[in-house]
Order: sequence, then C-alpha cells, then structure tokens
Amino acid sequence: MNLSKITGKYVGQSFDKCNCMELVYNFFIDLEIKLPDKYKDLDLYSYMDNWEKDKKGTIKTMLELFRTLGTEVNIKKIKKYDLLAVQEKGNIYAAIAIGVNTIITSHINKGVKVSKLGKYHKVILARRLI
Repeated sequence: MNLSKITGKYVGQSFDKCNCMELVYNFFIDLEIKLPDKYKDLDLYSYMDNWEKDKKGTIKTMLELFRTLGTEVNIKKIKKYDLLAVQEKGNIYAAIAIGVNTIITSHINKGVKVSKLGKYHKVILARRLI
C-alpha cells in the first residue's frame, strides 16, 4: 500500500474513532510492520482511559514503549515513516513522519490530520522502524 493511500485512509477520522496510538498501530500494520498492542499497563483499548486518569504516567509509558521499537533517530534526520513523539502546547502525542517536516497524527480536538513540524509541533523522540 502506498503512503498517500494509507494517509488518506485515516485523515478526517475523529479522535474518538482513531486516537494517536491507534493511528500509529494501524498505520504500521498497513505497512506490514507489527507493533505490540500492549506494553506494561498500556494497551490500545485502555489508552484513553489511562490517559484521562494519569496523563503524565501514560505519556511516560508511551515514550518507554517507543524507545523499545526500531532504532533511535536524530530528530534533525527524520525520514518518511519514522515514528515520532511530538509536543504541542505541553501535550505529547504519537505521530508518523510522512514527508519533509510533515506528520500525520490524531489530535484530541481535530481528529486525524496532516500537520507541519515547526512552530507548533516539536519532535521530542524519533524512531526508525523501516
């Protein structure tokens, strides 16, 4: 499946239907890369419940999980398909690089969308899975 087909499959979905962790999991499944659907007390089905109860703890666990996947990438050398943790106004969430300074992510208020890195979205962690 090509990148534009995969991206198009998700863009426009509401956050309720596809949160950032579900997006990452399903996006990489579409690329035939299997990711764990559970890590410690975090899984795809309880992610939002955990986040609402303990935002900092859930983000910490998500970042720990990401560090177990693929290989570390210098945030200045991000390539298409890299798994990212991005920060926007103090919130940290999962994203995928889909082009030069471009990501796909699911935002709690806006759902799944394509965004630019830079002023509002800053990469704090990058991992290469492909």
